[in-house]
Amino acid sequence: MKLQAKLLAGFLLSALITLSMGIFADSRLHDMSQADTFLYTRSAEPMGDLINMSVYFQRIRLDLLTFVTTDEDAVKQRVRTEIPQYRAIIDSGTTKVESSLISAEAQKILAEYKLRRQDFRTMTDDVMSLASDGRQAQAYALLTGKGWEISTAYQNAIGDLVASKLEQGRLLAQKNAELADSSSYLLYVALGAGILLSIAMGLLLTRNIMRQLGEDPGYLAQVAGEIANGNLNVAFRPQKVAGGVYHVMQNMVGTMKEKIAEAEEKSAEAARQAEQANIATQEAHAAKAAAEHAKAEGMLQAAQQLEGVVGILTSASEELSAQIEQSSRGADEQSQRVSETATAMEEMNATVREVASNAGHASEMSDQAHLQAQEGAAIVSRVVQGINEVSRQSMEIKQDMDTLSHQAEGIGQIMSVISDIADQTNLLALNAAIEAARAGEAGRGFAVVADEVRKLAEKTMTATHEVGQVISGIQEGTRKSVAGVDVSIGTIQEATSLANQSGETLHSIVALVDQTNDQVRSIATASEEQSAASDEINRSVEQVAAISSQTATAMAQAAQATAELARQSQVLQSLINDMKAEGSR
Repeated sequence: MKLQAKLLAGFLLSALITLSMGIFADSRLHDMSQADTFLYTRSAEPMGDLINMSVYFQRIRLDLLTFVTTDEDAVKQRVRTEIPQYRAIIDSGTTKVESSLISAEAQKILAEYKLRRQDFRTMTDDVMSLASDGRQAQAYALLTGKGWEISTAYQNAIGDLVASKLEQGRLLAQKNAELADSSSYLLYVALGAGILLSIAMGLLLTRNIMRQLGEDPGYLAQVAGEIANGNLNVAFRPQKVAGGVYHVMQNMVGTMKEKIAEAEEKSAEAARQAEQANIATQEAHAAKAAAEHAKAEGMLQAAQQLEGVVGILTSASEELSAQIEQSSRGADEQSQRVSETATAMEEMNATVREVASNAGHASEMSDQAHLQAQEGAAIVSRVVQGINEVSRQSMEIKQDMDTLSHQAEGIGQIMSVISDIADQTNLLALNAAIEAARAGEAGRGFAVVADEVRKLAEKTMTATHEVGQVISGIQEGTRKSVAGVDVSIGTIQEATSLANQSGETLHSIVALVDQTNDQVRSIATASEEQSAASDEINRSVEQVAAISSQTATAMAQAAQATAELARQSQVLQSLINDMKAEGSR
């Protein structure tokens, strides 16, 4: 796989891991928010409706007692107006409670409640009908007899609904706590896995890049700069990773040094052979001058002397010819070696260009990796923003639950006041009964009313106690919900912290990518400079090849001159023989 694909795949994987964790966290927090909302709408709100239903039920009972015992038409008319209103409020609360039930057992309790409600309404209508017809005694007997049993059954049905809602709230609060615990655990696991995968990805990418480069990018740029400046004796430190660009650079420098040394040796050898040919030519010219001088002094003596010189010249010419031939072969071989060196330099130059091209591609891939890393950092930032938004929503839910808890406490205080009023009413009823007893037969009817008021006060105290227990249950469920929300908020804050750390790690990766990108650009620049230096060396080798070719041509011309010198020596020998013949005459 190419470096570009590796970097791109690595950063895409990191971005996907971060995005997946953000989506997972948002999903779990959304589930927790829905669960808290479900707890509020299915348990807390219906409890308020049940309290209202119980309160207005007691108001209807009190209005019935007032309707039966009073003779004032205005009071009776007020009762006729209030009771339908109270019934409407009870019906509305019943509808809301019915929509919040989630179990079959609760549905059975609701069905029983509706039957008791209908019985109570029928009894209420009968009592009001009897009282309206002027039959107060029968209405009172119905209200305190069978009506009392019906009212008690109705009150018990409301109490069963309250107990059912309390159990439902407890189960929902327990479920919410379990959901918060599981969400916290899964978030920690997901974040830990994401961090481990990011570390493994970073190590893998670093290892692959070092395997392709062979050495640290900064050191590669330094070595390439030395080579580009013409320093082929640069000291390479031991290679940490086998292969890569660093190994190619070492082989390239070694090959360049060998070829240049070989070219210098061949050039020196050609220079030495040319110097020997020049000396032999000078000796031939000296011998020719001596022969002419000998001819002027005396043909015979000169001829004898020239014969020795000619022998020496002939021997020297033959030896020189052999040396020139050897030098010519050496020059040809040198020219061939230089040509091979030029070919090798061309191949090496092509390798250097390829290294420069690969470095350029690596720089482009590093730029793309930088962009991908920045996009990943942006995704992490958006995930953190999303988690912060969920945290804000959780805080709002907590505030709502706190408000609900305060409202429940307020209801508890109101119920305490109602309980105090019931106690005082009970005392007043007892006092009224005592006063009625003192009045004798005239106060008997008033005593009955006082006794009924006392019973109603006792029922009010009992209902107030039950409602107080319900309020306590609501407060306990609310506290558990608030505790669960606190745990969720702590988990969210921890997830936010870890997401921020992930974002900082990704920013560090971006910085490392920037450094790697700068180093890759340095390698590309150094490779281009090295390519230019290789071109210059190649031109120098071509010049050496041209000089070697010229040397070979000069050696060939020297060989021709030596052959001509040998031929002239033969002519001179012939002339000497003629001179000897003439001298002997």
